[in-house]
Amino acid sequence: MGYRASIQQKVRAAFNQVGDLASNAILTQKDSSSFDFATQTTVKVTQPSKAIKVILINEGRDKSDSNTITAEVMILSENVSDLTYYDTIVINGITWTIGTPSFNDGFITTVKVKRE
Repeated sequence: MGYRASIQQKVRAAFNQVGDLASNAILTQKDSSSFDFATQTTVKVTQPSKAIKVILINEGRDKSDSNTITAEVMILSENVSDLTYYDTIVINGITWTIGTPSFNDGFITTVKVKRE
């Protein structure tokens, strides 16, 4: 077993051992439209959701906007290849807007999220 596979296995095991610190989450993909040339109309394509486990960290009020709550979410990188396909994440029944990933080492991805 190579180093990468060994590290990935250890990260996966550590992520599973955090117990109730990890939360179930649902990533929702952005809806898109396609053009049907036969009928000359656009067709809305609804993308499927993806259920994953996440760890919510650093939750608090935004310093520049007191009505906005921000947080960071840790995700196993192997569970989500590209976060640009998703626009919201539902964690413990609360919908958050996904911002830009702030850290990705190939094992863990940390992404900023916010809600009002």
